Amino acid sequence: MDDGGHSGFGQGRGGNEGMSGAPMWQIKRKMAQYEAQRETLVQELIRENEEKKVPAEAPNVLVDAIASGLDGKTKPLVRHVLVKDLNRVAQMKGIEFPTTDIFQGKAPMGLYALFDGQSCIGTPGPVAAEYCARNLHVKVMENLVMLKQGSGTEPFIKAAIIKSFHDLDADYLAQKPEVQDGCGAAMALFIGGHIFVATLGRCTAVLAEAPQDGGRPRPHALVGGGQPQATAVAGSLGEPARKSGAGGAATLSCTPEVHGVALQHCREHPFLILGSSTMAAVLDAAKLVDFATDFSIQPRFACGELLARGLEAHAAAAATASATPQLVVAQVSFLPPKEKAPEKSTGSEPAAKKAKPGSKDGRKSMRFRHILIRTQDAPGAKQLS
Repeated sequence: MDDGGHSGFGQGRGGNEGMSGAPMWQIKRKMAQYEAQRETLVQELIRENEEKKVPAEAPNVLVDAIASGLDGKTKPLVRHVLVKDLNRVAQMKGIEFPTTDIFQGKAPMGLYALFDGQSCIGTPGPVAAEYCARNLHVKVMENLVMLKQGSGTEPFIKAAIIKSFHDLDADYLAQKPEVQDGCGAAMALFIGGHIFVATLGRCTAVLAEAPQDGGRPRPHALVGGGQPQATAVAGSLGEPARKSGAGGAATLSCTPEVHGVALQHCREHPFLILGSSTMAAVLDAAKLVDFATDFSIQPRFACGELLARGLEAHAAAAATASATPQLVVAQVSFLPPKEKAPEKSTGSEPAAKKAKPGSKDGRKSMRFRHILIRTQDAPGAKQLS
């Protein structure tokens, strides 16, 4: 049977072509390109995997809080929580935050908050404050994870914080419908070079800002220096009886007032203060900043000073009141940027030789090591006369 002159190699044209009809040299070149692309992809995946293993740094801050008015017998009405490294908590729970915009470069993250059971319309109680202190950071992480890549900007983060308060309030009302406790809140979320501050109820949050012409710091125009929103001041978490009025209409809001600030150097933005409603009642934002300024980068001493000032202001009222109010104040002190550690040698460059002792560039001090050798005469050895 005639095969049309096919030789049986390739497609019958001398075996120098592939099944597609392309010359073999083109096929080999494409295969080499595919191999190079695959190798590049593998290296990128390895690099990304190694970067994920490197833990994110903790925020470069000092933070502390002090409370007063505790008798050790009853639960405190004011609770505070200081999550100094939110990235580590997220890693323990298997949560991955966005990696773009404000979150870029594994931005350091911290969360600092206090919840005041005295900042409510009804009778003060400890249940709502304790529940919120235990669960707010979880809600914040869950909502930050929902942000898609490219949505890690200030408006989306603010929306995530507001939703976290709404989710926290809804869960509390669902789990404890019989408890009528409520609480106000003051929260600060640190992400990279940004600070997001949320206040609800009569609690206070003040960011200190140094004036451009020098002088003592003063409250920031947005965080502490402006007039707070009336709805946020009148709102609270919990208090189910006041969350629905006649016809099911809500009479009490749980939406906080949220502000975001791009932090400058610690000379411009030295610290942030969070205070309970009892602190805000006797010390305004200007006094809080002024008293704390005398204790630079010393949050424990600054909180102690503010607490003492607050107790003095409450002294007259405490003498006639049936119970001493509980005061809580927290301060976040921002530190100067860390100096980058020198990069390790890759081994391509030879190590520099050490200077000899006694030379012009030698060491100024030396350490001598004494080596003691124990000897023992062998049995029967002759002694020299």
